[in-house]
Amino acid sequence: MDASHVCHHDAYIIHVAYEPAYMNQERKECCQIARRLRQEEKDIPEHCSTHSPPCLLQHAALRTNEAFSIQFDVLRQARGLSREASRFRRPRRHLFSTFEGHLPCRFPAINVDVANLVTDRPVSRGKRGKPVSFCVFCKSIKAFDTAAGYWGHLVNKHDGIDTSMRLDEIRRTAAEWTVYWEENSDGGKRGHATKQRLEQVKQAGFDWDVVLAWELW
Repeated sequence: MDASHVCHHDAYIIHVAYEPAYMNQERKECCQIARRLRQEEKDIPEHCSTHSPPCLLQHAALRTNEAFSIQFDVLRQARGLSREASRFRRPRRHLFSTFEGHLPCRFPAINVDVANLVTDRPVSRGKRGKPVSFCVFCKSIKAFDTAAGYWGHLVNKHDGIDTSMRLDEIRRTAAEWTVYWEENSDGGKRGHATKQRLEQVKQAGFDWDVVLAWELW
């Protein structure tokens, strides 16, 4: 039996359900769905429809530093203290468009100022920078500046995540690296292992056995 955090934040002790370990493991998929919805800037339901008690999806979409920032803000407001002092700074490598530090959260609905959709200034069309991948399955922020590094992390650190979800993430990041190398000189890297893997990802028969054959240990 496990004590499951239905909010998907281990530091919280008020959102806990006592249930079999396999149910606790099943909840991980709900957390990934919530964070994927937030990353895609889509509305996030308050609860999941799979578990009882249900997962708190809007809680799950928060990063740990955001959850603590909100808690400190609520506490300082209750004590009549300055709220500005309780807010964390937005991390340099933050996965989402908003950094939540107080209630109400901004991410369930995305508001766009029409004035920001046009500009009189010329837009630079220079080459895009080298991709940086943020793990969508980790609770804390983990960034990788090589494709092989991120894919090896997916293979070795996330056995509990369904292989289909990890394959989708490999395909997504492979597309980013393919564009990067197409826009920049390959520097004689046609025989580079990552270049060869990018070609394999494009094939119809690409599956988890192919990934394991890469031996990203």
